[in-house]
Amino acid sequence: MFPQKLALASSDANAIEKMEKERETEAESASPTSVREWVTEFKVVARRLLSKKVYVLNMFSRNALIFALVGWFTFLPKYLEYQFRQTASASGGLGGLSKTVSSVVALVGSGALISRFKPRAFTLAGLCAATMFTWYAKERKLRDVVLVASHYKRPMDQR
Repeated sequence: MFPQKLALASSDANAIEKMEKERETEAESASPTSVREWVTEFKVVARRLLSKKVYVLNMFSRNALIFALVGWFTFLPKYLEYQFRQTASASGGLGGLSKTVSSVVALVGSGALISRFKPRAFTLAGLCAATMFTWYAKERKLRDVVLVASHYKRPMDQR
């Protein structure tokens, strides 16, 4: 019913050919051939990115979050050990390597699922909210379990 290719006016065809030639020349010259070209291109790209206020503030907030999480992952076992009078092995099992490994598995798995199924943004936002709610409920329950366990490990006169 419909033609596979629409007929173009001659001026449109010339404009498209001209754009295709420009893209080919850009693709050929896209990668810098010397260190000097790379540095100048890097300066241009960095200046363009740093001129976007939202991008810069987003990057600062992500860096702050990463630094906070690194500190939390690093010192959580020691905090559990001292605060709740746990043994080093028990507090290390609740945090540290086990949480880091599970986080890496979750990140890789979620990336694979998202790239395979390509859900809509609204669906992803809902899944993120549900995951955060589940995480909060689990952490709260874990905190209560640690408090109860630390209560029973203390001698009777300290209760």
